[in-house]
Amino acid sequence: MNNVVGTHQAVEPIRAMRSIRTRGHGVRALAPLLVLILAACSASAPGAGAPPPSPAPSATQAPTEQPPILGSPTVVTPVAPTTPPAPSSTTMPTRAIVAPTPVEPAGAIPAPTYFIAADVGQVVRIEPDGRTLTQVTFEPITVVEFDVAATGALVFSTGELTANQRTLVALDGSGRRELLTGAISAPRVAPDGQRVVFRLDDPPPGLIIGQESTPPGVWSAPLTGGRPSLVIADVPVDDVYDAANPAWSYYPVAFSPDGSRLALYAFDRDGPGVPGGELVLLGPGPEQVVRGFSCCEEERWNEDGSALHMGGGGPGPDVRYGLYRIDAATGAESAVIEAAPDGPVPLVRAPRQFDDGAIYAFVELAPAASFSWEYPFRPTLTRVAPDGSMTPLSPPLAAPSEVLWRDNPLGALLTTSDSARPDGIGAGQLAWQAADGSPLRLIAASGLNLRWVPEDGALWDGDCAAFSPLRYEEAAARQFNPATRDLQGRLNNLLLGAGEPDGFYGEQTRAAVTAFQQERALPVSGDVDCATWQALLGRP
Repeated sequence: MNNVVGTHQAVEPIRAMRSIRTRGHGVRALAPLLVLILAACSASAPGAGAPPPSPAPSATQAPTEQPPILGSPTVVTPVAPTTPPAPSSTTMPTRAIVAPTPVEPAGAIPAPTYFIAADVGQVVRIEPDGRTLTQVTFEPITVVEFDVAATGALVFSTGELTANQRTLVALDGSGRRELLTGAISAPRVAPDGQRVVFRLDDPPPGLIIGQESTPPGVWSAPLTGGRPSLVIADVPVDDVYDAANPAWSYYPVAFSPDGSRLALYAFDRDGPGVPGGELVLLGPGPEQVVRGFSCCEEERWNEDGSALHMGGGGPGPDVRYGLYRIDAATGAESAVIEAAPDGPVPLVRAPRQFDDGAIYAFVELAPAASFSWEYPFRPTLTRVAPDGSMTPLSPPLAAPSEVLWRDNPLGALLTTSDSARPDGIGAGQLAWQAADGSPLRLIAASGLNLRWVPEDGALWDGDCAAFSPLRYEEAAARQFNPATRDLQGRLNNLLLGAGEPDGFYGEQTRAAVTAFQQERALPVSGDVDCATWQALLGRP
């Protein structure tokens, strides 16, 4: 992204908010496990430190102490499948829910996937068989959000869900590094794996050299560690609504595929929440800023970074309904699917345009006469042509709360959001929906924050020159080290008996490290060098 990340300059004065015809407040409620926080479209703005519009685990599900060792998952036994209706290119399918199929012995999902497991509150890797799970993070409290770089590095925030203070951590073959502690949310890693951007509320003073105050906004930090830098500052709040001078607050959405641009969501903290906020595109140069309308919708880049698409209306209410394209060069918006007078209400979730030019999304055309904010959204995976014509590619299913697209083979890994479904599926369960007309396929795991494991990078990749060895310390000289606590969790997960993860490198930890080095035919020292660390992360 060249010079966008790292500038300390605030953007030029914000232009007036665009007006649109609205249907009402866009507060979207999901099941307790996967709460989608859409603060920008509520009548009141969230307080400092509130996470951006993205799913967050329920506080009732989050562990507050060292999570248990991840065991073998229980295989889900769903209702027996029925034959799905054949897709049609002219009509949408009926709203009957087709029961999902059980997980098959192999090929349940197309590729390994990371997610935050509901039972342990940690990042877990699930293999394509849909059954084999490996715990990846070993934090004493829950992992709240995470992202993964193409290089294989993980970046995650960890902390109490009910508190603003969270620690941003980078994890790879170079070690475990704590980048910053504060009111952090929405970490997004650049495609090149060199930096992470995130929302920072109530930042500590002194982050900007030569400046006493530190503004909230979107910040950036190198994954190798070091001083963070301001990307874009919030406009100060004065508690007086002025449509011509919004008090914008910014949240990271996603980098463009090549990493040269960054999409942000902005909402007015002084405003009423409706008619909405803005989509802000930064880059590739520090002065290049493009703005367009957005509210409670999901902006996703297309494959070449020339446009973004967003859907409105599902699950729950929204400011508007349909599918829209935003030109990345100008911010100009055009409707792909739009509600017609007295026609059905187009409810669209998670649109994504692929190389073939078509847009894939979860779509339902709700009858206008019976539509309300409580309407039971039952979408179908649908191929949408550039002219708006739709071809359903799956049976209808209950509303997904999170969607992770895969283009080879085409389909989507998703999490469920409805805790009271007629087919008995629990909230947050992972499932695979292929685009070949087959029923939803359940995966024996529940969680959120889905990410594909990189194909060209591995978690254990990293620069050994940057690794800080972990060594045994005599009792009188022992100091707490969070990397040692992580190490102890990994050793215990391998049943090597490092003792209670307390962050102090003593005799029991040294004995466990020695046993691991012997098992892996590594040089035996009882201390953790780079080779030992990378082997602990899974290097063969």
